[in-house]
Amino acid sequence: MMGLFCILQSISPHAYKFLRNSGYLNIPHPRTMRKICTSLKTNPQTEQSNENFLAYMKKKGNILKSVDKTVILMLDEIHLKSYLDFKGGNILGMAYNSEQAATSAYVFMIQSLLSPFKEVVHIMPVKKKIDGEKLFAVVKKTIVELDGIGFKVIGVVSDNNSINRKAMSNFSFPPKLSIVHPHPSDSSNPLFFVIDSVHIFRCIRNNWINQKNAGQCFYFPDFEDHNKFPLLEANFSTLKQLYDIESNNLVKFAYGLTLKALCPTNLEKQNVKLVLKIFNNFVIQGLQLLGEQHKLISYETTSIFIS
Repeated sequence: MMGLFCILQSISPHAYKFLRNSGYLNIPHPRTMRKICTSLKTNPQTEQSNENFLAYMKKKGNILKSVDKTVILMLDEIHLKSYLDFKGGNILGMAYNSEQAATSAYVFMIQSLLSPFKEVVHIMPVKKKIDGEKLFAVVKKTIVELDGIGFKVIGVVSDNNSINRKAMSNFSFPPKLSIVHPHPSDSSNPLFFVIDSVHIFRCIRNNWINQKNAGQCFYFPDFEDHNKFPLLEANFSTLKQLYDIESNNLVKFAYGLTLKALCPTNLEKQNVKLVLKIFNNFVIQGLQLLGEQHKLISYETTSIFIS
């Protein structure tokens, strides 16, 4: 029962407080539960040791169905605010590869291919960057350990970062960049490497916004004839003009095109939903229907680029 209370307190402190105040159950004070939860030895520092590596998944694997265990391993790096904290008798925030506080963390998550199941299996806090060799060792260890506890890892998904590519290339001998490698648990089986399409999608939009030329123009070849010159022009300022034209209209052709999508902050640039507000059929229709009427610059080629 105490385990259930710990989970509830961790997920929703407000729900725990509401349940306690209802009087139906005699449960500990939230302050007591926080002390119990923070004293559990489940922090990224202790997880680096061999005896604690994937300790949580070793227990959870026993209650999962077989359809949950055919998975892909997703890898991503998140940036952290660098500081140390003292909780539950432990110093938290230390890096895996340094005696200083971590500046980022590599997060390993598994996603089932046959069910909705997904779970974070490992977090590795690091100081600055680690090289491809060290990352390869951790990725390989994670895959082998997951296979050892009953999971079947089909592939790895990550962004197009050079360190990730270097790490994945080491699964082949000699190292080479490929979409398929020998599986570390059984070389007769394939291990697929997939670059995250969402990351590529965001990068296209971000590179377009970051163009420093007049009109924030992005130049691209004709998709039907790559040898055709000159290059076509996608004009980002044209989208801003389209937004201004329709900003006061109740009914809009470019439905969903917002100021936040056109001028995102650095944090908002990570939101793929804002990317989809630009790359959609409504914006294409708006450019095609209003472009000639309002003489928008390069509206035809901009709509081709978005399509």
